[in-house]
Amino acid sequence: FANGCSSHLLGASYADGNLALPDQASFIIENTTFGDGAVLEANHHCNVGVTGVLCFPQYILHEVHWKNSSPSRWMWFQDFNTQGHTANQNHGGVFTLSPPNAQTVMDGGQLADSFFPPGYVSLVSDKFSYLLGLPGSPCIVSTAYGNRYDGGILCRVPLRSLKVYSQNLVSFSAPYLIVEVWYGRAQSGSPDSSQSIPFHQIGGDFESDKQGYSLPVVPGAEHHYKLRLSSGDGTIPATWVVEFSDEVVGNRWEVEYINLSLNNYMCGNNGLVNSHHDRRFMWSGDQFMSNEAWGNTGACAADKPGDLPKVDCSLVDEGRLMSAECPELCSNSCGETSYCDCGSATCKIKSGFTEAEVDLCAAARCSDHGSCAAKYLGSNLPTTSSACICDEGWSGSRCQFNPCQTLGIVCQNNGRCAATSDTSAQCICKNGYSGDLCEKSCDGICTGNGGDYPFGCNPSVGEDIVQYRCGNGGGCEYWTEDKIREDDSQWCTFKESSTDNLECTCNEVDDCMLSTPCNNDGSCPTPTYLPDGEACNSTPFGVCQQGVCAQSNTTPLPTSPPVIVPTGQPVTPNPSSSQTSNPSLRPTSGHSHCGCEACTQEVWTTPAINPSNPAEN
Repeated sequence: FANGCSSHLLGASYADGNLALPDQASFIIENTTFGDGAVLEANHHCNVGVTGVLCFPQYILHEVHWKNSSPSRWMWFQDFNTQGHTANQNHGGVFTLSPPNAQTVMDGGQLADSFFPPGYVSLVSDKFSYLLGLPGSPCIVSTAYGNRYDGGILCRVPLRSLKVYSQNLVSFSAPYLIVEVWYGRAQSGSPDSSQSIPFHQIGGDFESDKQGYSLPVVPGAEHHYKLRLSSGDGTIPATWVVEFSDEVVGNRWEVEYINLSLNNYMCGNNGLVNSHHDRRFMWSGDQFMSNEAWGNTGACAADKPGDLPKVDCSLVDEGRLMSAECPELCSNSCGETSYCDCGSATCKIKSGFTEAEVDLCAAARCSDHGSCAAKYLGSNLPTTSSACICDEGWSGSRCQFNPCQTLGIVCQNNGRCAATSDTSAQCICKNGYSGDLCEKSCDGICTGNGGDYPFGCNPSVGEDIVQYRCGNGGGCEYWTEDKIREDDSQWCTFKESSTDNLECTCNEVDDCMLSTPCNNDGSCPTPTYLPDGEACNSTPFGVCQQGVCAQSNTTPLPTSPPVIVPTGQPVTPNPSSSQTSNPSLRPTSGHSHCGCEACTQEVWTTPAINPSNPAEN
């Protein structure tokens, strides 16, 4: 963003969908939770038609909680070509932890719910094989973790983008870019690793200026990189523009350095360049690159322009970006719950409020273990029974129930307990562990893959496979639910899928009734209602009354969300002896309101009409 600090996704929650991420610059995801079914797509639409540039963005994950337990692919790199030539390198992009998060891991610590396996902090496509030849083997191919990382390269060190914007090349004759690296030492003798990087071009020959080369590099003043072309004497033209990392990294956290030379020309200060190098004329308005940029800007400009000034992100709320407001464009004041939108010059409702100036987050009354959805999802959403997004292990319309605690479930071996309804929960096990409490381990039993998960087996065979077993002398077994085997000294279950009925849940709509797991035959047990007076969210500031969420006529509209600490425990109903496939969700007879038998449920829920004074309706 233009302020040089802001995260693009902040305090959000995603599940069950593909996130099509952008194809340029740096994209920061902060304090965001990803649940089951979330998939990250790198470089969406890059090199489709004339979209994109060098297809090598930096996706920086800061305080991200990855709670996707799916064995399927968690992310993917582009692998298709829609161009009429083969100069297509749209598989680029770096996924990396933020500098403070990465440092925690590199110092031997662990992050709760990290996107990366323990010890790893970055990920790129498998096309950048030079990383596998670095001394000390800081990078590996991710296939040991199944297909979760799309076969990419995982590294124990940070990675950043290095881009070379070229001119006057065409797809059929462009040379390769040769990259050589002296890892952790001065540039002397033979390089520790090297690779030829192919040319990349957006659009057809002679039709687009978007072209060049890009690759991942390990930041650090101790590392020396040398770039040269594969043709002629290898000289890179002095007019080409080189870009290292992104200034937002230095603004938010710390300026990063690298030693870089173009053939025999030393960039920056005797080879040392940093992430705050000059970027004038790059991305100028609607132009890809202004004419003034060529030869005059970037990390390796000949006249060595000074670095860009560092932005103090503390002055912009550590990068939290608010809606752009232009109060001078609106003739009347928009009030406290609205703002004057710069684009339309009209008053727009702030997120978390309604046209009636109802504070939706105050109406939701989420407990300390829930986050208000209306705060992030916009202003036009009514308060609903799903107004609160619960912390893991918590359930209920206001995140007031903790079935993990109620049922006394304590997961072992770093497994985590997840609520599957208001009254049920189960352990989600780490890779290599199984059992109801994740108490079973295959360490010391299975020998495949050097004794490391997945022990030489495929951890994602198909949806019908519920038991994955590895053998003491190698070998793998995959069993469906009707053929589950007992483990012994020769075979061990390293992964299993739930075979009970926890995935079938009764009542996910009525917030005045407990959600429960289905009976074994798929039917629902007898419903259990919350006590009268219990807060509910399907009506703003509602309370439960005989199983229905009704408007409370006595509850004042609070100005800020009250803190509600859950004190009660959910009631776990016993399955009905007479299984019913269509249980009643609400009382249908025998109930009245206000002490008046004529005030039936139908009368209670019908809006009052006053034809003589519509304002009272």
